[in-house]
This record gives sequence, C-alpha cells and structure tokens, in this order.
Amino acid sequence: MRITLLTYGSRGDVEPFVALGVGFMRAGHSVRLAAPEVFEQLASSHNIDFIGLPGDPDSLVQDLVDKAGKNYLRMIRVMSKFVVPIAVGVLDQVRFACKETDIIIHSFLLTSAGHEIAREKGIPDFSAQFFPVFSTTSEFPGIVFPDLPLGNLYRRLTHEFITQTFWQGSRVLYRWIRRKYPHLPPLTGWPFNARSGHRTPILYAFSPCVVPPPADWGENVHVTGYWFTDDPDWRPPEDLLRCWIQAQHPLRSLLVAPRPVPLIKWLI
Repeated sequence: MRITLLTYGSRGDVEPFVALGVGFMRAGHSVRLAAPEVFEQLASSHNIDFIGLPGDPDSLVQDLVDKAGKNYLRMIRVMSKFVVPIAVGVLDQVRFACKETDIIIHSFLLTSAGHEIAREKGIPDFSAQFFPVFSTTSEFPGIVFPDLPLGNLYRRLTHEFITQTFWQGSRVLYRWIRRKYPHLPPLTGWPFNARSGHRTPILYAFSPCVVPPPADWGENVHVTGYWFTDDPDWRPPEDLLRCWIQAQHPLRSLLVAPRPVPLIKWLI
C-alpha cells in the first residue's frame, strides 16, 4: 500500500511522522513524507521518500508563541500572515506528494489540504494530531481554556469554539488566496462533521495515560500512544536542558547537567 504523510511545523510536528513512516515501511508499505524542506536530512536518514515544502516553520512557531500566545484569533492572524506568501507553493508540493497514493494522513496545519485531495481522489484520509483537538467532549475543556466550574456545556462549547475558529478562519483565508489564484479548487466541507455521513478518523499520538480517552468521543477517534524514532544518540539542545533543569527547581539552573536527562526525550 502507498501511504502519503503530510505535516507542517517544527521538528516536534515532523519527527513523529518520520517514526510513523518507519513503522509503515517495516510493515511492508511504501511511504512518502511531505514536510518543510529543512527536514529532508531527517527523513533521508530513515530512508523515507521526501517532498520538501517551502517556508520557515521555526519563524511560524516563534510568532505563534510570541504574538499569539493562547489567543486563537491571534493564532489565525499569525498563520494568515505566514501562509499567504507560500500557500500556492505548499499546495502544489502537497498535491505532487499525493500522486498515485492509496491513503493520506495529515496533521493540524494541513488538515483541509489533505482531506480535500483525498476526497478528489476517492481515497481514505486520516487526521494525525499531537494534542486533543477537533473532538468535542464534556470531560475536559478545549486546549488553552481553563476548567471553570460551569459544567459540561461549557466544556463542550470550548471545543466547538476551537473547531469553528480553525475551520471558519481556514475558509476565509482560503477564499482570499483563491481570489489571487482562481485555479485552486474550492473547499467542500469539514472533515469531522458528524452530519456528513462520514467523518475522517483521528489518530491522537499521545498516551492514554496522559489523556484518557473520554467516553463521549466518537468511534472515529483513536488514541495510539506516542510515535518515537529509535535514536539512542539523541541529545537535547543545551538551552532545552537548562530550561528543564530550572523548571524542576530554580536553584538547579546554576548547575550544568553532565549528560542528557532521559525524561526530556519522553516529554517531547
């Protein structure tokens, strides 16, 4: 089976997809990964066919942290500023990566692109996410929202707010891009709409011990556990080690770790 993996973002968004690709190849499948160009070496070191996507993901992540924070409307604004100049180049490369494929698996920022291409081709698509998003529940609030004592309805509404902000923001941005590039196809629908008759399955790549699956998540939601590559020589950057040590106890920031802290690898 030919499987295309689509992801965009920092190394934390790409390396789990590399691990997923390695797993598929070990199972006898053919894998192609489309991700930011800067991760070509990471993919090739695991013998994964790679298609580079334009843009600097580090600058996007930095702007999301510095300018958007926990405000979803600001996140859409930051992503819009980043996406517009490179949108057509990314979409062209994503379409090229999906030629002659049997399954498409897409991550957060390429949700709509991956789903639309799969619908055009009449093939299955899966959404792979690293945090609970696009799945409404009454057991905990949506990410960045506090768990206020307002009951189950409040929690469900926080998830709906996140979903609608992402979806409606994506639609507005895509329409604006299509005005400049009218050859682009229109968006047809939200992949996770229960009323559509078919919802794209979501694969959550985190441990059920960290986020136990709520009872009210649908049958299309699957918590798989983390996806790691086998890299015994990995060492976290010194600034990351320093932050981790300081977070454990402020006085430890005066110390220099003699070797990598094993827990760091598990955390990221």
